[in-house]
Amino acid sequence: ALAALLPDAALSHYAREALEAIPHPAAGAALRGTLPALKGNLLVGAVHSLGMRRDADAVETLTQLADDSDLRVAAAALVALGRIGGAQASRVLQGALGRGRDDLRDHAGEGCLLAADRHLRDGRRDAAVDLYDAVRRAPVAVQLRATATRGAIIARGVAGLSLLIEQLHSKEISLCDVALASIRDLPDPEVTATLVAELAKAEPGLQTLLISALVDRAGSRVLGAVEAKAVAPSEEVRIVALEALGQIGRDSSLPLLLQAIRAPSGRESAAAFDSLARIAAPDTQAEILKTLPSVGPSLRVKLIAVIGERNAAGAAAELLRLALSADVDISKASLRALA
Repeated sequence: ALAALLPDAALSHYAREALEAIPHPAAGAALRGTLPALKGNLLVGAVHSLGMRRDADAVETLTQLADDSDLRVAAAALVALGRIGGAQASRVLQGALGRGRDDLRDHAGEGCLLAADRHLRDGRRDAAVDLYDAVRRAPVAVQLRATATRGAIIARGVAGLSLLIEQLHSKEISLCDVALASIRDLPDPEVTATLVAELAKAEPGLQTLLISALVDRAGSRVLGAVEAKAVAPSEEVRIVALEALGQIGRDSSLPLLLQAIRAPSGRESAAAFDSLARIAAPDTQAEILKTLPSVGPSLRVKLIAVIGERNAAGAAAELLRLALSADVDISKASLRALA
């Protein structure tokens, strides 16, 4: 009954939705059997449904349709082959990617990525790497090459480190972004060590990006590297490192932050104050209270505000004393912090 509705322009879509959802193999057979009677968008829709069903019995038919003169049909067949996956579909897609029509190459690339993702989920890493590498080296849209590059890095695991580092230095921003995003998907300690070493020698623009990516990995090695960059020659690097210390910093980070609040740059000083308010180091309150007498009135007001932001109840006695200060701004700041 549903197959009979597939050639109906008004009802075909609804029939396909039902056939996609029915798990019995007869639903796939109904779709395949109706293909010769369909053309144009109706044929494209049926091809899409076979892909959504991951109908392995449709691979031969879809391989033929991948050469269809109608670009829409051929494109849909390539993507459907990617959704179905498997060795035979992968061979067809790689052939279309390397030797097929130029106007279908991006669609073949999309199909390859879908098939590679399936291989990776099923634990066939080598097969996934082959497809990812084929796409990232092909003359396809940059979005496809970027997605393939990330897949190639993740599928390789630690062995993908060299590819990741290579992309960090790519002139194409999208490939550099992919490498940075991939850092979060490779938790191995060897990856951390390599990235920390790269941070030490990278140019300032890349250092700022690496610091932001490394923050998610935490650990003493990352903390030491970020603390070192808090006094780097580049102001942008220092600011990003100071911001990162608010998230991963420990007691060893406090002297750096309390020194940076004195920086002539308003942005650098603001980053240090913000991190002092957020850092989880146990000695923060005590170190701020020790620093108060050694800074000028304007910095003292800001440090008192940080104590209030941290809700540091143990500072109440000192704040009560400061609330009696002859400096009205310090007195007000202390009262606000107490509140």
